[in-house]
Amino acid sequence: MRWSISLLLLILATPAWTQFSANAADSSSVPTNRSAHDQWFGQDKAHHFMVSAFLTGFSYYAMKQEFAQTPATASVSAMSFSLSAGVAKEIYDAVSGKGMPSCKDIVADVAGVAVGFLLLNISSF
Repeated sequence: MRWSISLLLLILATPAWTQFSANAADSSSVPTNRSAHDQWFGQDKAHHFMVSAFLTGFSYYAMKQEFAQTPATASVSAMSFSLSAGVAKEIYDAVSGKGMPSCKDIVADVAGVAVGFLLLNISSF
């Protein structure tokens, strides 16, 4: 239970959650250099990291407590679900044109899943 509260506080402490807005795409808002827009430690990567860690913990809890799965099955399901959500977001970005797909986002998702899984294992001691 402590880990879920910690994750929730970490997510709520990120002021960037309130900065989502849909701006009209015009030529002045479109980045001309993709690498300059897609930074390794940008705000978007923090969002991917935090959401992936949260989804890992939340889905682990749901599988283990609500669906009475073994810890091993719940772990695999939680990691698979969280990574699938991250990949689906990148596919949506590529297909819709509303975002820019990025391998760096996937790396941030994997790091979030790893930290979420680590917190689950630490909290079980």
